[in-house]
Amino acid sequence: MTAWLKVIGTSKWPLRDDWSHHAPPLLRTASFGKRPGEGSFVRGDDFIYYALRGDISRVVAIGKVTDNVYFDRTRVEDPGWPWLAPIEIEAKFDLIRDGIPLERLDVDRKLLKSVQQKSHIRLTQAEFERARRWFGV
Repeated sequence: MTAWLKVIGTSKWPLRDDWSHHAPPLLRTASFGKRPGEGSFVRGDDFIYYALRGDISRVVAIGKVTDNVYFDRTRVEDPGWPWLAPIEIEAKFDLIRDGIPLERLDVDRKLLKSVQQKSHIRLTQAEFERARRWFGV
């Protein structure tokens, strides 16, 4: 089992503060612009969502991947992100501003620097355990 940090929103299309109401599909599926690498976001993996917003970006949810990634060419709500991984959210903040600053999860590296060029990165067990403590799960 692997833990991931998954970015949601983009600098070009930031999420609204009420991200879960603004983008409800993110509560059921993690979306990707291209197929994640082999072994990424497979059934049983854990993840945290890092929401991008122009004035503030925070960790807003923690969950589990419930099935393997699949391609959905019929996605009309967000056609630029056709690769989907079914997920289950275990805990979340409804507002981005209430989320966890990413640097609070840093252990041996700066996660913000690591995630700047990728849609998702592998977390160490220590990083994921810090997130679990913040979410109380």
